[in-house]
Amino acid sequence: MYAVEADLHKDIEPVAYYLYCETQRAECAIRLSDLDEAQAIVQAALKQCPAALVNSKALLQNAQAKIYYQKGLLDQAHAEIMSAIELLKGGTSFYWRSPLSECYNTEGLIDWLRGNDEKSLEYLNQALEIRKELFGEHTAQVAAVYNNMGLVYSGIDSDEAVFYYENALEIYQSIYPENHPALAVAYSNLAQIYRKQEAYNTALTQYEKALEIWEQRYPGMHPNKAFVYSGMAQVYEDKGAYDQALTQAKKALEIYKQEYGRHPNTAACFTLIGSIFTGQREYTKAIHAFQLALMYNTASFTETGSNPDVKEYFDGQLLLSTLTHKAIALSGRSSEKTLRLQDLTQALSCYQSCDTLLDQLRQTRTSKNDKVALGAYSYDIYDKAVELSLFLSQNTFKKKYYQQLAFYFVERSKASVLQESISEAKAKSFAGIPDSKIEEEDTYKTTITYLEQKLAKGISDKDQFKTVSAQLFETKRKYEAFITSLEKNYPAYYNLKYNVQPVIMEAIQAKLSEGDCVLEYFVSEKSKTVTTFVLTNKAVRVYMVPLKDTYSKYISGMRNAIKFDSKATFIKTSTALHKQLIPSLPKHCSHLIIIPDGKMAAIPFEALIEKRPKHDTSSYAQMGFMIKKYATSYTYTASLYENTHEAAKVKKVLLFAPVDFSASSDLNALPGTLAEVDTLTSLCTNTAQADVYTYTAASKAVLVSDSLSGYSIIHLATHGLVDEEQPELSCIYTSGTSEENDRIYAGDMYNMHLNAALVSLSACQTGLGKIEKGEGMIGLSRALFYAGADNIMVSLWKVSDLSTQVYMQYFYSIYLSENFTTFAEAARISKIKLLNSETFNSPYYWAAFILIGK
Repeated sequence: MYAVEADLHKDIEPVAYYLYCETQRAECAIRLSDLDEAQAIVQAALKQCPAALVNSKALLQNAQAKIYYQKGLLDQAHAEIMSAIELLKGGTSFYWRSPLSECYNTEGLIDWLRGNDEKSLEYLNQALEIRKELFGEHTAQVAAVYNNMGLVYSGIDSDEAVFYYENALEIYQSIYPENHPALAVAYSNLAQIYRKQEAYNTALTQYEKALEIWEQRYPGMHPNKAFVYSGMAQVYEDKGAYDQALTQAKKALEIYKQEYGRHPNTAACFTLIGSIFTGQREYTKAIHAFQLALMYNTASFTETGSNPDVKEYFDGQLLLSTLTHKAIALSGRSSEKTLRLQDLTQALSCYQSCDTLLDQLRQTRTSKNDKVALGAYSYDIYDKAVELSLFLSQNTFKKKYYQQLAFYFVERSKASVLQESISEAKAKSFAGIPDSKIEEEDTYKTTITYLEQKLAKGISDKDQFKTVSAQLFETKRKYEAFITSLEKNYPAYYNLKYNVQPVIMEAIQAKLSEGDCVLEYFVSEKSKTVTTFVLTNKAVRVYMVPLKDTYSKYISGMRNAIKFDSKATFIKTSTALHKQLIPSLPKHCSHLIIIPDGKMAAIPFEALIEKRPKHDTSSYAQMGFMIKKYATSYTYTASLYENTHEAAKVKKVLLFAPVDFSASSDLNALPGTLAEVDTLTSLCTNTAQADVYTYTAASKAVLVSDSLSGYSIIHLATHGLVDEEQPELSCIYTSGTSEENDRIYAGDMYNMHLNAALVSLSACQTGLGKIEKGEGMIGLSRALFYAGADNIMVSLWKVSDLSTQVYMQYFYSIYLSENFTTFAEAARISKIKLLNSETFNSPYYWAAFILIGK
């Protein structure tokens, strides 16, 4: 499969062929699961490999990386393969590119095992392109990559996984005999997907085909047979056929224990057996199996009643799964069997270990998408931890302790990627990293953002798509190496970046003023409840209410009723959501700080009605809106909220309004925005310096300039676009003549450096975005918050030009006056003025704009 370095000097040519043969011997030993033999071959060959034989050394390192990941040593595997890739990167001939595709393919598998799905696909795509070019499309080399891509997609998109698996199978069937091992692998992989799709009989048929091939190939024990047995066990477990599941799982365990001993595959098999016992409600047997899984996933852990140090493991994702399963079994044993408090506290200890482990796993995720995916997975863990903590708070004498723990878990379930990004940015400023390094990083980030946007928009030319993809891949690879060097050369940066401080309710309360009241929500789909933490500077209350079946429908209904002015529907949905979401609030409360969860981020709490009016025809001004009682602001987590007791003094204001967009798009002109900024300019005359950019002067260059950090107020009166499928393509429009210069994307905003007390997006539905489980709303406001804006004013739907102008005039006249107190109060007074007016009293006009920030 690999060409040797035959173009080298003749006196070392025999060595190259010898090393090629040794590499193949090692590969055969790996396939036979004789990892010790493979290790011995590789180590001996590396000692005999001259420095000039780059190809040979890289392929030996590739084999070494496979040995490491087969042993569950993923960090060592990654380091080894990256060393091999660096060795090969200078070459361009066939002899270099063939080994490079091997290394890319191996790194793709390693990244998949480490949970870096996006990065894995990047490496596999590069391997695929090289192999298609070198070997042709209908070859075993290409089929092997298709197979690996199917593995990655198996956890993301079942249909895509089937597509790649079937492509691989089609190629294998055309070039190999019926009993070839490659066909067995393809059958097993397809079986896994069919199981996920609940096509259980089809899955079992595929597994039986695979097993038949392995029986012919390996009459005795072999890990490939164990893989099939464990897969069949999972199918039977899903069907509820627990006895059959246990039989197959035990067959797999016997092989794994003999062939591997302490190893992730053995640990996974024990976890599977524990899960089967849990399904049978044999909780004590399940807990014993999970404990053995914990032992076999480490090198030396032997405790029978505790959890291992979460820094000691072979497979972190598996450890997370085992700990979660163990906690569920302990909780089940307590509630159904023993009623022992000790079981519950041990279960809680498992969730606490999961929490610590999640921090470590986030450090190994290199892309934001993979971090977000981990956040969605972790949300379900925190869901269980919150429920258990609140149960203990109600049934023990340590009510306050367990309430605080529940609050901690709720906080940890939200916006972890955003919090980590902000922590990373702060770490750079305190770690003494030179400006030149910061500028170098900015260049990487800007290039990556630009290339990602090009791909996200779609490139029809196949060759250009390949070129851009390759550029993005290489830039990301260099950026990752750059960050690794920063962490190594600046230890303070590494420590600050990953130094996660515990969230303490008292610390949050200490930041609150007398009238402040935090409402932090947690929606549990598992227990069908809405939990609300109500925090003031003096007290904490926790409310749990059933989640109504109509909850999601009423959120959509309220938004639509506002936009289409359906008063009867609005009254029905608004009052119902008030009852669902607003508990009894302290009498002294005047400012609500809302920390929403999931879909509720799409509604304005100010427009919730406390009590249903007697008649659906009542005027809006007569209705009991929350805005009449409370100033309201929003934030992502309590730990990111910092109460501002004294408003920052306005020094410099940026007013930005392109007005006309005809040069580059078919967007409507916004003549009202010109009057809007003219009015705001006059308001600033005596209090602040206002820099005004309108028409063609309102260009993209203004918003990407370093001078942007000098503005305390940034007001953007323009069109906005939210892409809920691809949040990185959400944007605001500037004046320009092409797509390259007429808009600022969310990805660009992450690279801005702001120091603004307030950024106002006077644009269409800029407060929306993609709702990700465990992260919340991902869109423009989040990007600006990360970029350094203390507060952001955004809109939840398209608002009329005229009402926006009037609202902004009210808001800024209050803000710039001597009587100004807070942004939230200025917004409340402005909204009430519109509510009490004849023209703009509908919530459509005044409820769209919400304040997010500190």
